[in-house]
Amino acid sequence: MNEIARAFTLLSAIRQNIPLKPEIAKSWVVEFHSVLNRVEETTGLSMGEFRISRMQLHRETLGAHPKTGQVYVVGTIVVDRTHFLLKVDAALAYFTNQEPDRT
Repeated sequence: MNEIARAFTLLSAIRQNIPLKPEIAKSWVVEFHSVLNRVEETTGLSMGEFRISRMQLHRETLGAHPKTGQVYVVGTIVVDRTHFLLKVDAALAYFTNQEPDRT
């Protein structure tokens, strides 16, 4: 299996196993980015538009105090599931829509 096929397989596995929680742990982002790194190293393509930016990462929220509105956060770094899915799905679509190089 070539490196691109392996990367596609890993992306598909990530997509199929994303937790059903509203926020996804940073460890998933790290794994996703490692697959994108592999693609960049193998092909020389820039995969930057598929990456999760640091601005999208935030600390997990546990809730807010009903009277004061103070928000309680924990140390876990997360990304919104919707945004993560958007990037993973875009990367998968990119690979499935590529024409083979006929040169």
